[in-house]
Amino acid sequence: NSPTVTTTLKNLGALYRRQGKFEAAETLEEAAMRSRKQASMKIHLNELRLCDVLNDPESIEKRRSRESLNVDVVKYESGPDGGEEVSMSVEWNGV
Repeated sequence: NSPTVTTTLKNLGALYRRQGKFEAAETLEEAAMRSRKQASMKIHLNELRLCDVLNDPESIEKRRSRESLNVDVVKYESGPDGGEEVSMSVEWNGV
């Protein structure tokens, strides 16, 4: 179902047609069309799933919750063992 396979099938069908191998050409061209339709359907289904996720109330609430977090301060300090420690101040605005 890759675009490369679809193009190859189509091109090979065109070559067979020029050579007069009409039955083989037709078979390859039909396979190319089926492959293209399947790829198109997969893209459409993925778009529908994406719309469902974006419109899902739970998903919207999670995005709002993440957007409501404000990272005010990030500090890098030397730890007791000589390594680096990171501390962060986070504020939630309640949205």
